[in-house]
Amino acid sequence: MVAAGRVVGLGILAVALVGCGGAPAVSKPPQGAAVPKASSAPTPAGELVQIGPVTYANWGERYARRQIGLELDAGDFYFKGTFIRGEPRQTLTLVIDNVAIQVHNLSIPAQGVDHDIPAGSPRVSVDVTFPMTGAVQFFCKYHTARGMNGLLVVGDLPPQSMIGPSPVPSPQPTR
Repeated sequence: MVAAGRVVGLGILAVALVGCGGAPAVSKPPQGAAVPKASSAPTPAGELVQIGPVTYANWGERYARRQIGLELDAGDFYFKGTFIRGEPRQTLTLVIDNVAIQVHNLSIPAQGVDHDIPAGSPRVSVDVTFPMTGAVQFFCKYHTARGMNGLLVVGDLPPQSMIGPSPVPSPQPTR
C-alpha cells in the first residue's frame, strides 16, 4: 500500500513538472506566414569542380578585398581558399602553411611565381596580383592533375575560365 502511494505521488509530481514548463512549448507560425525552408547544404569540402579544362578541389571562397595579406592552407591536393576574390590589380601576400606531409607548390607562370612549400616548414609568403578583370589561375605544379588549383578572381561573378595558359599536369614528385 505504501509503495502504491509512492507511485501515485511520483506520477502527480511528473505531471506537475511538465505542466510548469518542464517540456518546451512548440509554436506554430501564424496562419499565412511564410515558413522558412532549410537552406541547402554548403558544397562539401574537397568536391571536385570543373571550370573549363581545369579541375579544382573546391575548399571554398576567401575574400581579400582591401587586404594586404591572407593565410592559405596547402593540404593533400587542395588549397583551402580555392577561389580568392580581390580588387583589380590588387597585390596580395599569401601566407601559405603546408598542412600535409609532402612538398607542395604555388605557381602562377604569368607572374613569375613558382614557390615550393616543404612539409613541416614555416609558413611561406608569396606575393600575387589580381588581374584587371576575370581570373588568374594558381596551382601546385606537383599536384595540378589531382585538383590542386585555385583562382584569383576579380568581381562577383562565379569563377569562370581563367586568363592565361592552362597549367600542364606535372608528374608526381619522386620523393
